Amino acid sequence: MPAVDWNYEDLLQIKDDMRAELADLDDDVSWLDDTFMIALGGGYFVFYIPNVSTAPDDPPVWTCVDGKDRRRSYPTFRRFLLAVADDDPRPRATAPIQRH
Repeated sequence: MPAVDWNYEDLLQIKDDMRAELADLDDDVSWLDDTFMIALGGGYFVFYIPNVSTAPDDPPVWTCVDGKDRRRSYPTFRRFLLAVADDDPRPRATAPIQRH
């Protein structure tokens, strides 16, 4: 995925950064309380799993754009990972991904 930040240190900071940005805009930040942030893209959208404490084993992945437009983007985390793998131009050193 182009323009997506995958550095581990940055991933740890995504939720705090998003919370600060939304607070600056006087937007509700309560939806962030039980989320797991996966990736930050271009500084204005994030991929995340909501309600992570009660999420199923393969939860849907959501996208939030500009802190407002929140929608389900992938039906499962597995599908999200397959999309990431499909967009990765680097050669794969492992066997091809099996699609079900």
